[in-house]
This record gives sequence, structure tokens and C-alpha cells, in this order.
Amino acid sequence: MKENPLNESATRTLRNLMTPQTPPPPSGILRVADLFCGDGRFATAARDLGLEIVFAVESELREREIYELSHDVRPLEQMPRLFDGVPGFDILAVSIPGGSGILSEVKRKGSPYQEAARLIRVRRPRGVVIRGLSEEGANHALHELNILGYGVSFAEVGEQTFACGVLGWASGPTPELVPSLESPFVSVLRAVNIAVMVSTRGTQ
Repeated sequence: MKENPLNESATRTLRNLMTPQTPPPPSGILRVADLFCGDGRFATAARDLGLEIVFAVESELREREIYELSHDVRPLEQMPRLFDGVPGFDILAVSIPGGSGILSEVKRKGSPYQEAARLIRVRRPRGVVIRGLSEEGANHALHELNILGYGVSFAEVGEQTFACGVLGWASGPTPELVPSLESPFVSVLRAVNIAVMVSTRGTQ
């Protein structure tokens, strides 16, 4: 990952200033926004972990129908231009569509990653998980998250890659990946969920 251009003191000050815009959920159940969700692999993992899906986006009609039937949430067809109508959420899960995770696509204005990054900058969720980035694309994303005050980490299981961030942490969560026993989506989301809960308690 590229070095942070800010010096250590400035970085620490920036992180202290970066606080989530969304207060913790009254129920204590963390809420997940699921971008480019497909038929719902992140949503299935969230359900297994007792998390609540509150918002989803998916361009393909058939995938939206499957998602709604399976998870009782109707995804939007595309990202909204403004985020006023997006409900509060604590963790952002992003599945980058095939071919869009390479560095040139990650940097392209209007790409799936750039749309997700726009939401991150506005809402600053406590946790972020991005699946499907190439190594160079992940380095770029992790660098941007780090500048915004996220502790970051990268996990790879078979053909699945996950860039993770937790707001205010010195480093990112380290998933205990046991793909033979459970979905890597569950492993990664659990690690981020635990880190977010610990960091949230530390700020209360």
C-alpha cells in the first residue's frame, strides 16, 4: 500500500476529527448497506451474523427480484445522486462487479468503486468491506480509506479478495478465514462487525 502523504501528527488529528455521521442504532443491531449486491451473498452473511440489511443497490432486474424474495429488501436499480433518502447504516458492504476492480476502473469517474467511495465520504460508515478489487485497485482503495481515518486490511481467499476498513482504528480487522467451514463472506463480515462493535464502545 502507498505511504500516507500526511505526517503522523496530521494523520492523528484528522482521525480525531473524523467521526461517523450516523449515531449507533438504538437496538444495538448493526445495520448494513449492500452495494452492487447481486443475489445477496453479503446479505446472507449479514443475516447469519444477526445484522440488519437496510439498503441495497443492484442494476440487474433478476438479481433484484431474487434479493427481495430472499432478504425482504428491495434494492434500488442505481445509486442515488443524493443520499438524503439513504437510511442510516453502520457497515458498508460493496461487491465490485467483474472487470470493474482493476485500477483504471477504480479511478474512473462514475465507476462502481467511485460511487461507493462517494457514499463513504458523505456518510463515513464505521466499517467498510469491498470485494472484487485487483491488488492495485485494493491498494488504491485502502490508501483512500486510510486518509479518511480508517484502519485498513486486505484478505484473499481463493479468488475472493476483500479490502476492509474500520473507522478510527490503527489497523484493519484481521478475518479468521476458514473457507472449508464457512463462507469467506461470513468470516470477513464477522471480523469487521466485531471491530466496529469494539470501536463503537470505545467512543461512548
